Amino acid sequence: MRILFLTTLLPFPLDNGGKIKTYYLLKALSNKNMVDVLTFINNKKDNNYIKQIEQICNQVEVVEKILIAKSSKKQLIKDYLKSFFSRNPYVINKFYSKNMAYKLIEYQKKNSYDLIYVDHLPMMVYHKLFRSPVILDEHNVESLIMKRRYEAEKNTIKKYIEFLEYKKLVNFEKKSLIEANHIISLSEQDKQELSKLINNKKKIDVLPICIENNYVKKSVERKQCEKLRLLFVGTMSWYPNSQGIEWFIKEVFTKLDENKFELFVVGGNPPTTIKRWNRNDNIHIVGYVEDVNDYIESCHVNIVPIFIGSGLRVKIIEAFSKGIPVLSTSIGAEGIKTKNGVNILIADNSKEFIDHLNKIYDDDSILNNIKSKALATFEKHYSLNYLTKRIDNIILL
Repeated sequence: MRILFLTTLLPFPLDNGGKIKTYYLLKALSNKNMVDVLTFINNKKDNNYIKQIEQICNQVEVVEKILIAKSSKKQLIKDYLKSFFSRNPYVINKFYSKNMAYKLIEYQKKNSYDLIYVDHLPMMVYHKLFRSPVILDEHNVESLIMKRRYEAEKNTIKKYIEFLEYKKLVNFEKKSLIEANHIISLSEQDKQELSKLINNKKKIDVLPICIENNYVKKSVERKQCEKLRLLFVGTMSWYPNSQGIEWFIKEVFTKLDENKFELFVVGGNPPTTIKRWNRNDNIHIVGYVEDVNDYIESCHVNIVPIFIGSGLRVKIIEAFSKGIPVLSTSIGAEGIKTKNGVNILIADNSKEFIDHLNKIYDDDSILNNIKSKALATFEKHYSLNYLTKRIDNIILL
């Protein structure tokens, strides 16, 4: 098949969950199909990564646009004011570009596409320009994330603004789901949520995040009297990550015995509220790293204190594949084939996190059992081999 693939950001380097999911999806799609990619880059430096995607696709075309708020507050305010008077919410409108619209029209004039694959909901902002059947791949139930966010917000003004965003977003998401010929969700839970919006389960397929992995942690055992090293991995510009790790530090880590535990926070764009914890000798706000494997090798437990979100946490699937045991909230592990105490540990409040961590410190043999079961889960349900077979079946429907 000839496929036009639209996605929000060039999926390289593999430094966040969305990029990881998109990169391996592209790799699987390109196995038997000719795939052209249209996407954004946030700045000129990202042009250096285009060749990485060209190695797995037919051709790649990019449009430069500031999309990450930290890159330009001026652009953020400009985009937000535009969306305030628009039917569409800010999280959708910021991905509209006349340059992208022009390239989309030109590509469809030059090529006959069997399918347009829309990766991420915001790219449905171009739906009126599509000339072929559309598959919409929902990385999350976006309106559900916004709903959980405004419900958790304490500031009255922010809560009202986020409520307005939610109302716009749920309307856009519902409309997009109806317009798409076929829908892909990441989990059964997401499928149920999306079905509520359109009252139609038949056109939704579940396709979990799958990855390729060539690295497995050597050991999870700890030397006698050595601190239990905890690892958090996640891009801080994504609110559920920054909110979750800030909660964990305040409500869990500061209540643990400082002689027994050490925390490493790895991920780009940490806000000031998180950076300030670097003053603590046992808390290391590492920031962005090229290769997280060094930290996975040296740490004992991967924590996922996520309370807002939907979809699947790539960080958990990646941890499963690399052999580092996971301690997560129920929402963090939502949609992944997990069983508490078997291939993962689950905690939903500070007491449960503290109890689990103290228990692991006293008996870290628990971790080896979880590691082996998690690796088996990855191979069966989340490997690249599984993805390639599954996506081939879906696009032929």
